[in-house]
Amino acid sequence: MLKENLIKVNKKWREEGLKLAEPLLRTEVIDKFANSGLILSADVAEVYSTIGGMDENDSDSELLTFWTVEKILFENSFKDEKVYFADFLIDSHHYYFKYKDSETSAIYVGYDETDRYKIADSFDEFFELYLNDVNELFP
Repeated sequence: MLKENLIKVNKKWREEGLKLAEPLLRTEVIDKFANSGLILSADVAEVYSTIGGMDENDSDSELLTFWTVEKILFENSFKDEKVYFADFLIDSHHYYFKYKDSETSAIYVGYDETDRYKIADSFDEFFELYLNDVNELFP
């Protein structure tokens, strides 16, 4: 199901005229994160080998910006378990994933250091909400 949701997301972004990065090969995604000391779940590797993210000066119709792998690697210190991958309204709040197991990462939204909420058990669930009930991404 994740693959289908990613195809729909890519179509939505293209229809909105967003500047999109090219997706990386799955091995490139895994290698880039591994070089930063991070082990990826399969869903993260699938996301960035299917969609490449947006230009950092662009956002979708919901004012969300989905970062490229390069921006993720630049913005994250990887000193803790959370990996930021998107922001809302130019850094008003951030979305991050945490490795859960070899297949999935859980998705959270953080408004500040203490105000954080789990919003999805996987990237598949996250994109399902994004496509069908985007208000669920803003608890």
